[in-house]
Amino acid sequence: RDRWLNKVPDWTVWSPTSSMMAMRFVCAQAAIHAQELESIDLRSAYLQAPLEKEEGEWYVLLDSNTQSGLTKEELQKRKDIEADGGVPVHRLHTSLYGRTKSGTTWVKNFLKFLESHGFKSSGFDHALWYLNIPNGKVWVAVYVDDMLATGPVKELRDFWTLVRANYSVKESSAGPTRKFIGVEFDKAHLPDRSVEINLSLKDYTKRICARFLKHFAGHLRPKSAPSTLNLFEDLM
Repeated sequence: RDRWLNKVPDWTVWSPTSSMMAMRFVCAQAAIHAQELESIDLRSAYLQAPLEKEEGEWYVLLDSNTQSGLTKEELQKRKDIEADGGVPVHRLHTSLYGRTKSGTTWVKNFLKFLESHGFKSSGFDHALWYLNIPNGKVWVAVYVDDMLATGPVKELRDFWTLVRANYSVKESSAGPTRKFIGVEFDKAHLPDRSVEINLSLKDYTKRICARFLKHFAGHLRPKSAPSTLNLFEDLM
């Protein structure tokens, strides 16, 4: 964990995405313990990550016609700078979309948030975190600014309350998981009181096929099977 969190070289651009295996693991925990499976999406996550001192000072050049969010004093200061032939810039206090290391800044901020509330990184996926509690665990799979979580009802609600207290979330995305990063979830309660969760990429696959048909119509060669063992030669 320290290798990812504290020792990232300056040239590294890193943002965690939980693997499909990690998401399936969270689903398995929800099914085994008959717990809720919930997800949430943060609003403009990169803008919620303060820049740290070790990242240096960053400035952004705005168009001279941009006035949104500026006070009268700031607008006058800009005019004075321009009148003297200078170029007005604005210092960034939070990360910004388009900045090369915004993903890294956001990741470090959110993982520190999880650690500060007792969460630990799992041993097989750096984007899968868990919180030990007396009656089990709360599991959270992090995909940049999307979270898939399961656990006992009270502790899971407490976790979402913590997230809302520290970050702005898209409330429309909160609640029982129906779709997460393109994967559809179907949860069913069986007669023996067990829980079954099915994952599907049907809609995602349809969109991919539609895109290929649009751009490569007339050049596609239908296959009797999705792939063969010697796929590379088939593509040559």
